[in-house]
Amino acid sequence: MRARIAAAVLIAWGGLTAPGETHSAERVPPPYPDRGLKGTVSAKRLPVPPHPKLVEGGQIWDQNCRICHGSGNFGAPKITGSRFWGKRVTKGITTLISHAQNGFETSLGGLMPARGGNDELTDAEVEAAVRFMVFHSGGAEIALDGLD
Repeated sequence: MRARIAAAVLIAWGGLTAPGETHSAERVPPPYPDRGLKGTVSAKRLPVPPHPKLVEGGQIWDQNCRICHGSGNFGAPKITGSRFWGKRVTKGITTLISHAQNGFETSLGGLMPARGGNDELTDAEVEAAVRFMVFHSGGAEIALDGLD
């Protein structure tokens, strides 16, 4: 029984990997610095989230959103940077998902292209990626809001 509990804890915090996944000794659990983790952030640097939709979102995010949101390039708010996400998180998960699905231009001239520029992403995939990003950027509670 203790071994099962220990294994579950290690998996949840990234200590073990799923079959076919490489192990990353760089996984960093929250809390994160207010400006986010140093360097480019990939999903492998973050602990596995506690919900399957967020796990799926991590894979989608890593393949589609990491270029901008993993580094803060092009004015994109960097994942793990609660300082950059604070005001966004207060808008609520529905608004953030809508901005990602439909595109959004900030008052400072920043531009979030619809679906991150990948028209092949479904609404559900965009939602999962947004929830993953918000979960790791100071909005864990709203990222989980409405999920079973």
